[in-house]
Amino acid sequence: MNRQLSQAGRCSSSGFSLVELLVAIAIIALLAVLAAPAFQSISNSFNLANGGQALHDTLELARTTAISKDTNVEVRLYQLPDNAGGAPDNYRAFQIFLKSSDTPPVYTAVTKMVYLPPGVIVSTNTATTDFLTLSGEPATGATPPFSATPISLPTYGTNYNYLYFCFEPNGGTDLTSGKKWFATVMLQNGPTNSVGVSNNFITVQVDPVMGRVTMYEP
Repeated sequence: MNRQLSQAGRCSSSGFSLVELLVAIAIIALLAVLAAPAFQSISNSFNLANGGQALHDTLELARTTAISKDTNVEVRLYQLPDNAGGAPDNYRAFQIFLKSSDTPPVYTAVTKMVYLPPGVIVSTNTATTDFLTLSGEPATGATPPFSATPISLPTYGTNYNYLYFCFEPNGGTDLTSGKKWFATVMLQNGPTNSVGVSNNFITVQVDPVMGRVTMYEP
């Protein structure tokens, strides 16, 4: 009998009480709250790195395609609405096209549209994104694609603007020489410095003469 009572006592003392479970849950919840900013920071850094690499790789592909196909390859940087039905707001996608004719212009997509990761955009400051000074930049609300057959994009239709330039068969570009051409990708809602650039950013530069593409990180 005593042995049975002893075993029963051990069994009853081996579990958790309700209070102990509630304390454990509270500790786990507190740790999750404390860890959330760190996880968000890691996620933002990962998205930014992927966005910069995607832009770099797309420009490199445009250059090598122009050389291999012996024709001009047009790079388009799309300004898209942040909200469905809104006006084009931030540049956050890109695509490359083969240009096979001038009159009329005929473009064939080489890639699908490449989107920057969530929360990542191209800086809208001309000091950090010189592509914004291209003479072909459409005015806000204009209907693209200028002098070409309109292309309907998934989700956005023709509600977009874009900047563009070409890589040429010799590997160079049609960009004005004697200056640097670059785009900076940044976190859309991240803290910014005095020139309006996120504290974390990646700049992709194109040599207008040689067409070399270089990526810089702070």
